[in-house]
Amino acid sequence: MLILLNLIILFALQRSSDPAEVKYIVAIIAAVAAILVAIISAVVSIVSLVFSRMNQGALQREQAELAQQGKERDARRDYQYDAHKRLYSECEPLLFQLAELAEHAYHRIYSLARTARLGGLPRWMDGPGYYHVSTMYKLVCPLVIFRLIQQRLTFVDLRLDEQIANQYRLLKFLYLTFTDSFDFASINPVIDYHPDVDNWEEKRVENQQKYWRQGLYLGMLDNLIDALIVPMEEGKIRWKTYGEFEYDFADPNSTIGRQFVGLADVLYGFHPKTRPILWRMLWTQTLIYKKIIESQSSELGTSSRVGLAAVSPKLPPGSLDWRQDPKEASDEEVLAIPQRVAEEYLRTRLPEVFGTTQTEVEMQKLDFKG
Repeated sequence: MLILLNLIILFALQRSSDPAEVKYIVAIIAAVAAILVAIISAVVSIVSLVFSRMNQGALQREQAELAQQGKERDARRDYQYDAHKRLYSECEPLLFQLAELAEHAYHRIYSLARTARLGGLPRWMDGPGYYHVSTMYKLVCPLVIFRLIQQRLTFVDLRLDEQIANQYRLLKFLYLTFTDSFDFASINPVIDYHPDVDNWEEKRVENQQKYWRQGLYLGMLDNLIDALIVPMEEGKIRWKTYGEFEYDFADPNSTIGRQFVGLADVLYGFHPKTRPILWRMLWTQTLIYKKIIESQSSELGTSSRVGLAAVSPKLPPGSLDWRQDPKEASDEEVLAIPQRVAEEYLRTRLPEVFGTTQTEVEMQKLDFKG
C-alpha cells in the first residue's frame, strides 16, 4: 500500500510544477490512504473477531463433546460394573451346581452302556424301579439350570462374559436334543422312524426302532422341567431333591407323576440296540456335557471361574460300547455311526464350538478291548 502511494505522489510531482498543487494532491492522497488503512484495519479486526468467535465456538463444542463422551464413558463403565455384578451373582451359583449335575447325567449315560454290556438292559428300565426313575431325574436336572438362567435373561447381559454365554448356549442345545428325535433319525445312515402312525401301541412292540417314540414334544419337555422347580420365600427357588422326585413320581396324580409320564414311556424298556435314535440323542448329550465340564474346569476368566476349576470333575475314560459280545454288532454300528451322527448334529448347530470335534471311536474300541 505504501509503495503504491509513493508511486502516485512521485507521478503527481512529475506532472505538476506548482508546489501548492503538489501539497494539495499529497494531502488528498494521504487522506485517502488513511481512510484505506482504517478500512483495512476495520476489516482485519472484524475478520479476526469472526474467526475468534468461530474458534471459541468450535472449542466450546469440542469441550462439550468431550464432556459428553466422558459422561457416556462413565455411564458405560458404571453399567458394565453393575451388569457384571448382577450377571455373576445371578448365574455363577447356578453354573457351580451345573458342574455336578452335568457330571451325574454324563455318567448315567455311560452307565446305560455299561448296564447293557452286563446284561441289565432292558430289564433295569422295565417299570418304575430305581434305575428307571433315577435316570429320568439325572437326565432332566441340568435342564433346570437352563430354565433358571433363561428366566434371568431380562436381568443379565450374557455378552459380558463369553464363558457364561457359552455355558448357556450349550445348555440350550442340550435342551433341544430331547425334542430332535426326527432330526437324529434323518442323519445318515437314515433310520425309518414313524412313532405317530395309527395303532402305534401295538406296532411298537414288534418294532421299537421304527414305532417307539424316542423323543419329547417341546411343550412336554417344558412342563416336566417346570415340575422340578420349587418356589420358596422371597422369590427364591430350588429344584426337587431326588427323594422328593421319587416320592412324587410314585403318585400318578401328582404334578411330577403326570408330567413325567411321557419321558418314563420314552425310557421304558430302553436298550441302545432297539432304540438307536434315542441312543444317538444320548450319545450327543455326552459330547455336550464334556464341553460344559471342560468349560467349568477352565482356569481362564474371572476369579470365581478359577474357583470353579478347583472343584469341577475330571471325567475318567469310559466306553459307550453296549455289546455283551463284540460279535453282537460291528464297531461301525456301535461306535462309529453314533459318534459321526452326534458330531454332524452338533456341527450344524454349534459350529463355533463343535466345528473341529475329534472322533473318539478309537478310544472307545481300546476301552472295550481292554
